[in-house]
Amino acid sequence: MSESMTSRRSFLGKSLAVLAAGGTLAACGKKESSGPKALACNDTTGLSDADKQMRTTLGYVDATTQAGKECSGCQLYKAAPAEGQCGGCNVLKGSINPKGYCNSWTAKAT
Repeated sequence: MSESMTSRRSFLGKSLAVLAAGGTLAACGKKESSGPKALACNDTTGLSDADKQMRTTLGYVDATTQAGKECSGCQLYKAAPAEGQCGGCNVLKGSINPKGYCNSWTAKAT
């Protein structure tokens, strides 16, 4: 009788271990939902090397690190055709993120 009890205990212990490991593995595959996907406007396909260099020289980034200075608040920004799309710029060629920034940022006239 003691052998069957050990087998039952062993079976239950192993089953619990497998279930716990399975739950851990399932959790590893889940992606955290942090809200809407960030808009990426850094595709330089089709731009000349000079245009790409200008973006680098002016320090264009898709997400500003300068408080209160987003491309959408810049005098040089060309508004996107629709919400959630990339806009343009009078200085830089290529797509521009409304929440981006570059060193040519100039506040819109009020």
